[in-house]
Amino acid sequence: MNAYQPINCDLHDHLEIACLYSWVLQIELDDGKVITAKPITTLTQPGDGEFLILDDGGDRVSIRLDYIHAITHLDKNKLIHRIVFK
Repeated sequence: MNAYQPINCDLHDHLEIACLYSWVLQIELDDGKVITAKPITTLTQPGDGEFLILDDGGDRVSIRLDYIHAITHLDKNKLIHRIVFK
């Protein structure tokens, strides 16, 4: 695992808001994998980095924040539709 690279605070805040409102997100990872799930919370693991915890149809999935390439809100009524992290 590569050393964790903190993400921009604005992007982190957006993930926190998505968790607060249980927005369904399509999450694109750097490796090309795409996950569609509801974010639950973010979690800091000392020495390992920060993670987004997701509800993927009843299963809990964690994604390291610096592995996220982009997120897309699947509800077209949201003010922001797609955000590219890098």
